[in-house]
Amino acid sequence: MDRVLFSFGPFTIYWYSVTMLLAVLTGIYLALLESKKVGCKEYIDNLVVPLVLFGIIGARLYYVIFNFISCH
Repeated sequence: MDRVLFSFGPFTIYWYSVTMLLAVLTGIYLALLESKKVGCKEYIDNLVVPLVLFGIIGARLYYVIFNFISCH
């Protein structure tokens, strides 16, 4: 299977980025559905951006640390 979903000019869209975007959007959607049931939608609205940013930063740190350890 090709890693590239499609490319146009200098821009290339990979399957990995599309699946990660869908996972984040699905998580946000499910969290908002659950928060409406409980009645704390504003709480989830305020947490979405920091959680996504910290998730990306944490995943990158894990990758760097794991590769550093496995290379030595």
